Amino acid sequence: MRSRSKFPWVTLAVIVLAVVARTVPALSRWLVFDRAAIIDGQWWRLVTGNWVHFSTDHLLADTVAVGAAGSLIERREGTRPIWFYAATAIGVGLAVLFLAPGIAAYGGLSGVACGAFGYLALDEIRRSRVRRWLPVLVLGLLVAKLGWEYGTGRALFVNTHDGMMVLPLAHVAGLLSGFGYWAFDARLARQ
Repeated sequence: MRSRSKFPWVTLAVIVLAVVARTVPALSRWLVFDRAAIIDGQWWRLVTGNWVHFSTDHLLADTVAVGAAGSLIERREGTRPIWFYAATAIGVGLAVLFLAPGIAAYGGLSGVACGAFGYLALDEIRRSRVRRWLPVLVLGLLVAKLGWEYGTGRALFVNTHDGMMVLPLAHVAGLLSGFGYWAFDARLARQ
């Protein structure tokens, strides 16, 4: 039986860590995805880079998205989404490391947010027998957003400045990680 929590403590902790990382530059430098440092043995940056943001609007967009989707997941699943956050953060970090060799530094929870919306949409399609149009619409809009980002090279919800650029690969990796976590979770639920 799944534990249920009325307040999304895990999601709140995810957001608070992102805010703290943004407001404490020394912490941000220690957590950011830095390819050279990872290759040099600082492997935690694969995961913690997801909590580093390069501007206030970057932080705001990502935390609002993670807060909305993560809270809904947590209301359904209790505190189990801690594993969801870990799995998607690892998936995004590994994808950036191995599939984007030209990227020296990366940060942001947007990949995790894409995974959360993907997980929620698949879970709602599975649960609902009459209202499937809404999660299908969410998935369609998410795929359209990713296509727009790949096509234009620009972020849809964040101003990119000071050399910051969108990395659609991280969003796709987050979405696929969310799908993978959903499939794993659904298999566990059947047993």
